[in-house]
Amino acid sequence: MLETEEKKIYLFMDKEENVFKISELITKSLSYCLQEGELQELEKWLAEDERHRELFDQWSSTELMEHKVGEYERLDYMRVWEEFRKVRQDKLSARRRRIRITWMKYAAMFIVPLGIAVALLSKEDIKEEKTFFH
Repeated sequence: MLETEEKKIYLFMDKEENVFKISELITKSLSYCLQEGELQELEKWLAEDERHRELFDQWSSTELMEHKVGEYERLDYMRVWEEFRKVRQDKLSARRRRIRITWMKYAAMFIVPLGIAVALLSKEDIKEEKTFFH
């Protein structure tokens, strides 16, 4: 049983590595940077299955490239960056407020009893002063 599971994992990893390798070959092919061995490897993959050829043709179509370039050009990177920065700043500000409130709670827990103690002691000192002078 374990041997079968190990084979499945190995096949999955092999398939995953293959996907990355093929995508790298297709990218190099589209940018005309394939070495001779890589070209042969890509041609072998294309010959393995008709779906591979269809996928390659779809990815290398000028329509798809024009569409992707158009999407890329429509992105307003500065606006997106500013929105991201603002959201991040708001999150940091909220976190700082929570920390400040937490510290204020602890400070109040310390200061309020201390203030009451000082007030009571002052009141007793005033009483003693009055009785001392009379």
